[in-house]
Amino acid sequence: MNTVLRGGLVSAALAGLLAASGSAFAEEMKFSAELKGSEEVPAVETSATGTTTATYDPATKKFSWTLEYGGLSGDATAAHFHLAAPGEDARSGKDPRNSLEWEQPIVPIPELASGSEGSVDLTDEQAADLLAGKWYVNVHSAKHPDGEIRGHLARAE
Repeated sequence: MNTVLRGGLVSAALAGLLAASGSAFAEEMKFSAELKGSEEVPAVETSATGTTTATYDPATKKFSWTLEYGGLSGDATAAHFHLAAPGEDARSGKDPRNSLEWEQPIVPIPELASGSEGSVDLTDEQAADLLAGKWYVNVHSAKHPDGEIRGHLARAE
């Protein structure tokens, strides 16, 4: 009987340990965005479209993405993730945390070719904004220097 009791206590202790460490093994979160000219602020007439798929791992704070697009009016001149509410752009308001213009990208996308991939470690503040749905992806061209296609990142299941 002593062995059975001891085995039960060990099992209970292991279950408690696993439950307590559950947050350390948080699941990777998936995001996606459909990029189009109508999402730009103001809207842009273009036949270009694109998609971004991304993941965020809260345990490592790593944000990874793949950017695909086609039909731009010319070569992509820049691409990045910005912070703004849906329907606003990075220049349409002030950042309430520091009253600076929202002009700088949160995360630049250095590789501009369609199908490019990248990753970066996020700060806690960047992660909170991502999880709150405040990030968008923007692809610029010479004809549309403020952005030709754009899409807001949303949680994907």
